[in-house]
Amino acid sequence: EVRASWARFPLATATPLADAARRGDPIWLASPADRDREYPHLTHEHPTYGARAWAALPLRLDQQVIGALGLTFATERAFELDDRTSLMTIAGLGAQAMERARLSTAERAALNAADEALAMLDMVVDSAPIGMAYVDHEFRYRRINPQLAAMNGLPVADHLGRRARDLFPNGARAWEPHWRRVIETGEPVTGMVMSAPVPSGEIYHAQVDFYPVRVGDGPVLGVGILVVDITEQRRGEEERARLLAVAEAARAAAEEAQARAEEALQ
Repeated sequence: EVRASWARFPLATATPLADAARRGDPIWLASPADRDREYPHLTHEHPTYGARAWAALPLRLDQQVIGALGLTFATERAFELDDRTSLMTIAGLGAQAMERARLSTAERAALNAADEALAMLDMVVDSAPIGMAYVDHEFRYRRINPQLAAMNGLPVADHLGRRARDLFPNGARAWEPHWRRVIETGEPVTGMVMSAPVPSGEIYHAQVDFYPVRVGDGPVLGVGILVVDITEQRRGEEERARLLAVAEAARAAAEEAQARAEEALQ
């Protein structure tokens, strides 16, 4: 019944614990007479259950009060200076323990949220219809999705932890100046079109964007890479240009043939 009555109460309640938390000062009640004088209503509302002295101590972290520690004693207590110093030290340790527990809970919640966010990121990155990767300051692949790995012609695992120049010497010579610019300036480089031969001998075309990767307003941690395969689009454009050239040549040939015919008729 004691625990039930004190499980929850407002800070405005006239009790030693509430006063210690609200004011930030310790409350010392050396005897039942002190308790009756300072808190007469508690005499009738809450029995002493054999207690003869009470102390309510604020739990402080720096200048912030985060709670209060209530102590009861079976005998009357004078609360001399040494006694008060020892009890306040206990309160300080209690505040640190509470803060460690709070931080531990917050850390677990943050880790759980991070795991959930990473799981969602994994799903988005791995299922994206475009190539995506992340390289660090040394231009080592820290993350790459299956789409871009397939474009590069290597499994995902063969990329991770490896530098681009070790895997793709020719490509790295073209990519790294842009990556370095992104890291140094914090500004993205977008809208580039890059072309390269693939093992089949055909030319592969891609639109490539490079973005700075950072946490909040912190420093640039690396470069995010987005690659869109535009080979078919380029092939269509090239075929259209070829057909236009053929049509133009045919038109020119027809005009020349007509000119010769007119000359022959004359």
